[in-house]
Amino acid sequence: MAALPQRKTTRLGEFDYSTPGAYFVTICVEDRRPTLQSDATKGIIERCWTDIHSHRSHVECDEFVVMPDHVHGILFIHEDPGTDAGTAPQREGMALQGGGTAPRREGTASRAPTPVRRFGPLKRGSLPAIVGGFKSACTRMAGKAGLGPLIWQRGYFEHVIRNEKELGLIRAYIQNNPVALTLAFFQELERSKPRPDLVQCGSTDDRV
Repeated sequence: MAALPQRKTTRLGEFDYSTPGAYFVTICVEDRRPTLQSDATKGIIERCWTDIHSHRSHVECDEFVVMPDHVHGILFIHEDPGTDAGTAPQREGMALQGGGTAPRREGTASRAPTPVRRFGPLKRGSLPAIVGGFKSACTRMAGKAGLGPLIWQRGYFEHVIRNEKELGLIRAYIQNNPVALTLAFFQELERSKPRPDLVQCGSTDDRV
């Protein structure tokens, strides 16, 4: 029997994704279908995001936004998986991967996601396990609510937030994402309008 082809991944091979730090994640709907637009679906996804800490006390959820065909969010993974769920870890002042500490919210938009695919057994409490659990919970709750199948794209995108500047920039990017989408819509609407200089006002035949 021929061996199955090996999927390629650009995930950092030697990086421990259960390492304490801040992570920017983007999760897309399969084929980027705009199936997340209804208020009911958004509500379920937002609830599943905030519930992450209830199930994984070492994880804190930061900025988050639901877009028509994807979601963006920041997760803080803390060192002690045994932290009581009732005691929320403090993100302000926690160490980031590249040095520095988590600052108060400020900055402008930027991101640099790295595509990730999950292989083999997942390490408990790691970023792939957290994202996988979130996706499963969203799909299950959407199905129970009769909102139709919610099918996510395989894997997700992630970026290790290495310093305070990056954290501020990514927070602002997430906050401004709905505004950017609205602006893009109206810009496309303007481009679709006929140009005044191209509107045919009458015959070009100059014969009397």
